[in-house]
Amino acid sequence: MRRISLFLLLVIAASANAATVSLGNLAGNAGQSVTVSIPLQNQGAQLAGVQFDLIFDKTAMTITAVAGDAANAAQKFISTSSQPGGIRIIVAGFNQNLIADGNVANLTIAIGAQRPPRITH
Repeated sequence: MRRISLFLLLVIAASANAATVSLGNLAGNAGQSVTVSIPLQNQGAQLAGVQFDLIFDKTAMTITAVAGDAANAAQKFISTSSQPGGIRIIVAGFNQNLIADGNVANLTIAIGAQRPPRITH
């Protein structure tokens, strides 16, 4: 079984409260897809949008994101953008609806069929 390594960076501006998104430990086999939800805990913050980065080995897996229940309830959409070493995910909308606690994104992680070759120097 191959361990999936993802790092999650959360950026929340203009909030004195510490809202968080989290990603638990995942494991999967080569060639398998794993689905995971990203929960948001507002901790009293009033958020109309969220942005976070997922840092991972792009040669070992691909990640797609769709809006979770909390984002859909607030009529938000998901936008992703490729970044060096990962992707940026933005949950936003053309409204000022607040996003409640709950799953803001659902990720599908497709693990590569083979382990990438090891580079030695």
